[in-house]
Amino acid sequence: MLKKVFYSALSALLMVSMFAGTSFADTKTQKANSQVIYTAKEIKDTHKLFEKAINGVTDLAKEELPKFVAQEAVLKARSKSKNINQEDKSKEIKVQSTTQLLKVEKKGDAEVKSYVTNTFAAPTEQQLASSDSGSKYDSSYSVIARSTVYYTISYNNGRKYYDMSRVSGSWSILDNSVTVGGYRVLYGQTGINKSGYSVTQKSNYKYPGGAFTYYTPSSWQPIWANDSYVHSIGVTTRCAIERRGSSWTLTFYNNI
Repeated sequence: MLKKVFYSALSALLMVSMFAGTSFADTKTQKANSQVIYTAKEIKDTHKLFEKAINGVTDLAKEELPKFVAQEAVLKARSKSKNINQEDKSKEIKVQSTTQLLKVEKKGDAEVKSYVTNTFAAPTEQQLASSDSGSKYDSSYSVIARSTVYYTISYNNGRKYYDMSRVSGSWSILDNSVTVGGYRVLYGQTGINKSGYSVTQKSNYKYPGGAFTYYTPSSWQPIWANDSYVHSIGVTTRCAIERRGSSWTLTFYNNI
């Protein structure tokens, strides 16, 4: 009887070892089949990135992005604002964007590209006062809002998928008469997954200080970049801007 128990336990142990060995071997095979064929040092300097954005320098042309890309910023006067004409209560702020290719990796027969997209919205002193002006990186800007999305583009069965890994952002004040606060961040990726089902994946609202970085949960699924289906991948930020008695809300959408 004891021999039977011993041999049964031994057999079970051997089976577990065999499966564990197979799993470990599969992991090693996957790693062996993964090859990095390109890497680039990430540009993080806000000034350099802003210059690249306003000059249209990018590694990923807009033609290569899905048609549901939405990068825009809206400045709205708050109820307590003073001396703002009715026609100036809401205005669009020009948005500039630049994308850098960080890595290209070969995984078996598939190619995975890692990108970072930096997008900027910069209301000027004149816009906060009630008139539009300014087009360069200089003191005419009161605030520069920066929104950054890290993501991969890969293919599966001929379909193109986006998968966001993290978002970050900041607000740089260039006018000492301006104060910025009331920061709010929402990020997510919603659309059709690899199984063909519609999924909604989004964070709860975050309330950071003047800068933030948030990573997406590992449970989030890649989204199919099919222009026939509405999808949203990116981050939205909001802040309150005050300048000499006028108060505004800047809402900034950065969907890739």
